[in-house]
Amino acid sequence: MLAQEPLLQLLEPSLRVMIDDVSSGRRSRITTAQRKISESLHSRDMEGARTWMAKHIRDFPQGI
Repeated sequence: MLAQEPLLQLLEPSLRVMIDDVSSGRRSRITTAQRKISESLHSRDMEGARTWMAKHIRDFPQGI
């Protein structure tokens, strides 16, 4: 997490603008995917985390 923090600080302002710009339906999908990824990682379900991350990445171009 410490290694990711500088990257998150760099990307956060741009991501915030992009997320604020998307429709509420897409914002809901982003939130759902992030929650599912987090839950999968927490429960050590690597296949679930991979699946949700793949969905999250596929949705990215539609959101911007």
